[in-house]
Amino acid sequence: MTDGESKKILLSGCEKLSIKLSLKDSDRLLQYLNLMQKWNRTHNLTALPTVDEMVIKHLLDSLSIESFLPSGTVLDIGSGAGLPGVPLAVVRPNQQFTLVDASFKRVAFLREVKRRLKLTNIDVIHARVEQLPSQAFEAITSRAFSSLPEMLDVTKHLLSNKGIWMAMKGQNPVSELSNLKDGFLVEAVDVLHVPGLDAERHLVRISKH
Repeated sequence: MTDGESKKILLSGCEKLSIKLSLKDSDRLLQYLNLMQKWNRTHNLTALPTVDEMVIKHLLDSLSIESFLPSGTVLDIGSGAGLPGVPLAVVRPNQQFTLVDASFKRVAFLREVKRRLKLTNIDVIHARVEQLPSQAFEAITSRAFSSLPEMLDVTKHLLSNKGIWMAMKGQNPVSELSNLKDGFLVEAVDVLHVPGLDAERHLVRISKH
């Protein structure tokens, strides 16, 4: 697939998600995927071989939660190759994102992405999330990080009292939700519609109770 075709898929998908994506930002997002492919040859960042799959399963999937994202600071835990943090930071330039991962090679990649894309609104931290000092982020995002009970347990010191956890899942995680401890409130389980993706996707939103 050519960059032109990839850009059409990206722009069309963002339009369906009601995201106004400038041509400059679409170029930055495709540059991000090109960097991911380049690094993937030696660092195994993603199993997706083609750019068209990456546009749908990485970019549009990440951006499918943009309309649910509150204002304020965002912590993206287990960020991996920067998903959903990097795509969200591109379309929310006035919002501050902190990306955390325990893998040094992934953090090195994220720092290169920040430098090459000139993303001044992201910070990249190499750490296990449970080792971070207490902070008060307005939102904590995750994509295939861990089970919901574990995610809440290791990050509860990092969310503001009025903040929201936003966990991206495939199928509705009914069993995980039934195992939540007291002190947490499930605000919603939203069905996500990712343009071009024929698979179940859900967003679980949880607050402190």
